[in-house]
Amino acid sequence: MFGAAQIMQGAITAQKIKLRAPDVLVRSKVEHFAVLDFFRASQILRAAEGSKEELKLMLRERMKVHGSA
Repeated sequence: MFGAAQIMQGAITAQKIKLRAPDVLVRSKVEHFAVLDFFRASQILRAAEGSKEELKLMLRERMKVHGSA
């Protein structure tokens, strides 16, 4: 059942992105966690730490486009 939920979530997200792309989209490379791993939040955040620099760069570029930086 969780697999079906993840497939549905992926399909919904892909469609929303196709219809109206966000200004910034970071897809962290976090693996080996399940949908209901709430009690592993600190591990998930540590695993996503590498995406922080990617987010900073994306935000900086986006701010330049809008003349905010």
